[in-house]
Amino acid sequence: VTYRRTTLLLPDAEGRVTSVMGVGRNVTDRKRAEEALQCAREELEQRVQARTAELAEANKDLAIFRRFAEASSQGFGMADLEGHITYVNPALCCLFGEEKPEDLCGKHVSAYYREEYAARRQDEILPALARDGHWQGEEVIRPRGGTEVPILQSTFLIRDENGNPFRLASVLADIRERRA
Repeated sequence: VTYRRTTLLLPDAEGRVTSVMGVGRNVTDRKRAEEALQCAREELEQRVQARTAELAEANKDLAIFRRFAEASSQGFGMADLEGHITYVNPALCCLFGEEKPEDLCGKHVSAYYREEYAARRQDEILPALARDGHWQGEEVIRPRGGTEVPILQSTFLIRDENGNPFRLASVLADIRERRA
């Protein structure tokens, strides 16, 4: 038990101390709360430092991935589960006939394929992704303002930390030379 004591000297009319008054207050709960708060602050500070270090490492990994993806001659892209593009590297941007990767974001992937692709996506690709987590096959894309290009496409699911799919990713390789 912790007490806070206050002592007062009580003088008489001539200024002589004639009595002493003391007040004691139990501050145990307040002390415990202050100590708990201090411990919580220290723990939070340690967690913030650890998380900051994790984020710094993740940012390094992300920067390495971006350099890898952007230097590749293969087209890399990601889309949400409905098929709306969320990321493309410069090679895929070029393959699709666009000027900047940002120009593709938000568009549906089927905008760059023949009309038959929508049915193949629904009947073959999406079921394979649900069953196996990946699909690979040959396709033909229609770049904006260009001629059709045969490609080898490898598509796979990206899962979140709970194992739930949240993105589709594809690697596209131009196979015109191989076909010739």
